Amino acid sequence: MRFSLNRALGPADVCRVRTLPPILVVDNDPLVREVLGEALRHDFEVRFATSGEAALAALLVDPPVAMLLDFDLADGDGYQVLEERRRRRLAPTTRVVMLSARDDERAVVRSWVLGADSHLAKPIDPDHISAWLRTLLEAGVPARTPSRA
Repeated sequence: MRFSLNRALGPADVCRVRTLPPILVVDNDPLVREVLGEALRHDFEVRFATSGEAALAALLVDPPVAMLLDFDLADGDGYQVLEERRRRRLAPTTRVVMLSARDDERAVVRSWVLGADSHLAKPIDPDHISAWLRTLLEAGVPARTPSRA
């Protein structure tokens, strides 16, 4: 078969694949996962983990560009995930946003010390989370290197 370009090609003739940046939502609440997944699906390839162990496995196998990490998990807490990520040196370029009902200064600072790039207090407005993530990723600032606590 020979191809001929004797006619002008239009938009219908070309299929462009849009690759979305992958993000990982770590939350054991199915409603939160559903709401965040719906809010983020237009701008990101949304992946989910329901436990700290599943989150660490995802960081090891195929690191996302960002991780939304809930503080309260069935098998521990978000701090433990951050500590283990640092210990194993997993996904050093993945941006981490800690999600928590705790927004006191000590909780925020501890998140930062353990390597989170940002800390958002729940409840989170689903209309703003995608813009927040895009801004964080487009800032051009490298992900924080987790420091020693």
